[in-house]
Amino acid sequence: MQTQAQGAVAPVTKADAALVGLAVSWLQACVERDDAYILQHSLDDPNDAFRCIGSSGEPFPLHPFAEHLRGLKKAGWDGLEPAGWIRGDTAWFAGSAHGLLPSGEPLLIRITLVMLKTGDAWKAIHCHVSESVHRNGVELDA
Repeated sequence: MQTQAQGAVAPVTKADAALVGLAVSWLQACVERDDAYILQHSLDDPNDAFRCIGSSGEPFPLHPFAEHLRGLKKAGWDGLEPAGWIRGDTAWFAGSAHGLLPSGEPLLIRITLVMLKTGDAWKAIHCHVSESVHRNGVELDA
């Protein structure tokens, strides 16, 4: 059996409540359109590695994503309690919540978030926030 010092891979563990709370804060900043929080708590990599995917189409790099948020009305959601896991300096989260559009229209929102630890801080590197849409015709015929 290899030890971690010999190159074995660290085990995957559940993210603790503090790290899940940080993920929820980041995701909450998305619906509140708090671009300053997003910029401060995301990896601003010179290689433009950050990507956020939403319902609007193409994945956004960090600064265009922040600009995109500035152009949107505030929205909301309820019941956002993502599950989270961690392995080494990488954490990922997945879940869904009951969203509420600015018009008052409710919808189911799906989320994923990936964070990297840089020094003592966790920074978002990838997110996916979109509405869940049922599609007919994709199921196998019975």
